[in-house]
Amino acid sequence: MQPKIGGGDLPPPRLSPQLRALIKAQLTEVPVQAEQVVQAIRSSIDDYSNIDASIVEDLRRTVQFNLGLWYRSLISREMPVPEALGEALTSAQRRVSQHISLTALLRAYRIGSRTFWAIMLDAARKDPALHEEMLFSVSPYLLYYFDVISQSVASSFNTEQSRQTRWQDRLRHELCAIVFNTPENAEGFRSQTQALGLDAAAPHTVLALQLDTPLIGLTEFDERMETLLAAVARILRVGRDQFLHSLRNDHLLYWLPLLRGEAPLAHEQRLLRQAGTILESGLREVRAAGLGLSGQGASGWRLSAQQAMKAIDLGARLTGGRSVRLYTDIALDDAVLGSEETARYFDVLLERISVEVGLLETLNVYFNLGQRRKAVAGALGVHPNTLDYRLHRIEVLLGASLSDTDWLVKLHTALRLRRLRSALRPG
Repeated sequence: MQPKIGGGDLPPPRLSPQLRALIKAQLTEVPVQAEQVVQAIRSSIDDYSNIDASIVEDLRRTVQFNLGLWYRSLISREMPVPEALGEALTSAQRRVSQHISLTALLRAYRIGSRTFWAIMLDAARKDPALHEEMLFSVSPYLLYYFDVISQSVASSFNTEQSRQTRWQDRLRHELCAIVFNTPENAEGFRSQTQALGLDAAAPHTVLALQLDTPLIGLTEFDERMETLLAAVARILRVGRDQFLHSLRNDHLLYWLPLLRGEAPLAHEQRLLRQAGTILESGLREVRAAGLGLSGQGASGWRLSAQQAMKAIDLGARLTGGRSVRLYTDIALDDAVLGSEETARYFDVLLERISVEVGLLETLNVYFNLGQRRKAVAGALGVHPNTLDYRLHRIEVLLGASLSDTDWLVKLHTALRLRRLRSALRPG
């Protein structure tokens, strides 16, 4: 059954013998005309402007097919049946994997039909009768014809895009299962990344986005995730199928590769800027962002994801606010928390100075105010000599020197650990 438009079908026009002869002659010129159409498409649509030679040749074949189909439809006075649209429909499916958008594809059909029409009008220009027949008899059918073809092409494109999306989602799910559950499966990791077109050898850094509320309900999940993924992809300036992403523990995780020739520090700074843009973009679902360290292989990808989520959690407990957290900023804290013996050592440092009233508070303010003694004394409401006495007592009790950088690091870490443990304590 042919598609309906305007309440009914529009049959091909009955052509005069002269116009029929002209169109048959045009049919022999399809290769030359197709080249004009290809040039018009490539010069007008960004998606087609920088395609490689193989896609250009594919486009040329498709245009030739569509030109021939159009001319034969006029000559036979029959709208093409679905079976006759084979090349047009399969080429629409190929455009998905060639990263041509549906908008660009349909625009190519509009430009193609306009170029077809200009070629035909030019061929009939010398004969006023033929020119008039083209304008009043053929042009209404041209509009109808390409509207019907475009509907079929769009449907084929969407079907293929949906199929590829489901296939890629399945591969991403399987790859994430390897990363988090069986990172020792090197062959599975290699084959899955290869199937997704990802560079398994490149170091990847995880960007974690903490979602404000869990996405509940399948329909809501799909709609909100699609919107969020599209928005983040625009900010990262990559297609959503060019990186691995996964939802885990209310965090949306993105594995982003170190670009060829990019220094690790420049890589981190670039991702830091992009993460900041995400937070400033007004996306309601995103509460905070975290960056892990770069890692290679399934184990490295898993560790980077864990670090990015931990950066958000520990960073928020230490400083609060809505910002991008770097694991490098809390790496020492995480290492200390992970070792009971090390954590106990730092606890003992603070226990030693807690025996005298005011020393622990003094040390905390001393670090918070950047060791500026006048400001510290003012904040504590004590005389500078009293502050000096307290700092001296801290040195005596610990056998330390507050002019020694190593001791400053130890004491600062001990205070951060105390604050973290207090924040982590239930209730």
